[in-house]
Amino acid sequence: MGLGVVLVAALLAAALMVGSAATFVLVLLAVVGVPLLGAVLTQVFRLLGWGARFVHSPDGFENHTSLFGVGRRSGTWPEVTGLKEVTDVLMIELGDKRSLVDCRVLGRTPQSLGSEIRPYVGRKLS
Repeated sequence: MGLGVVLVAALLAAALMVGSAATFVLVLLAVVGVPLLGAVLTQVFRLLGWGARFVHSPDGFENHTSLFGVGRRSGTWPEVTGLKEVTDVLMIELGDKRSLVDCRVLGRTPQSLGSEIRPYVGRKLS
């Protein structure tokens, strides 16, 4: 809704004003509109299933918390050799590889997520 208001105001400013006043108003509206556009795109990505998530089950986990796919994205619990909590990141050790879970995007702390999945670490699949 906010983005629509900014767009209408920008069109009115462009149509009714000329010169430096129009430039000032358009720049001001752009400064307000860019964060609103970012918020709208974030919600669209979440609706399309491209948002950050960490899913775990009795069989393993799937990590989609990093924008650029840093670390390994999935694994089974028998592969997990340990957990490390570093600042805002939970590192899931997988032998010589690791999966980095960015807990900030999940709204969790590494300690709370670590305590939730610690019972599964090293568990044999049934």
